[in-house]
Amino acid sequence: TGHAVMAAADHLQDFDGSVLVLYGDVPCLQLATTRALVERHAGEGNDLTALAMEVEGENAYGRLVTDEQGRLQRIVEFRDASEAEKAITLASSGIFVFRVHRLLQCLPLLGTDNDQNEYYLTDLVEFFADKGYKVGYAIVKDPDEVAGVNSLEELAKVEQAMSCLTGSGGI
Repeated sequence: TGHAVMAAADHLQDFDGSVLVLYGDVPCLQLATTRALVERHAGEGNDLTALAMEVEGENAYGRLVTDEQGRLQRIVEFRDASEAEKAITLASSGIFVFRVHRLLQCLPLLGTDNDQNEYYLTDLVEFFADKGYKVGYAIVKDPDEVAGVNSLEELAKVEQAMSCLTGSGGI
C-alpha cells in the first residue's frame, strides 16, 4: 500500500485536509466505522490515525507497538516481528487517516528494507512518531469487519462474516 499511496501523492499536493486510505479487499468494512475513524482523527487532532483490532493466535496482521503510556510508536509487520512482537494482540487493519501535508512530508522516507521488499505504509507510524507528530489509533468492534481477502480460505471466512454483520459497524 505504500507504493499505491506514493503513486497518488501528486494528486494530493494541493489538498489541505486529511485522507482516508483503505484496502480494496476489505468488503465487510462499514461506513459507520470509517466515519467514526475520520471523526476520531479530527476530534483528537491527529496527524495519523490507524484502525486497529484485537486478535488472538497466529495471523499475518502487523502489530501495534505502544509505549508504557499506550501511545502508538510503530507498527511491525508480522513477517518482520520478533516473537515478543508477535505475541501482541493489538493488530493493524491497514486502514489509516493521514493529515495530507504530514503524509507528503514522510512518504519519501519509505523504503523496501523488509522481508517482502515492499514499501510498507505501516512504517509511516514510526516516522510520524519520531518527528513528534500526533499519532493515534482506534479499535474496531468486530475484527471480521476489517478482514482482508487474499486467498480462497479468507474469501470463505469473509463470506460467512458478511452474512452475520448487522451493518452497525463502529469503533
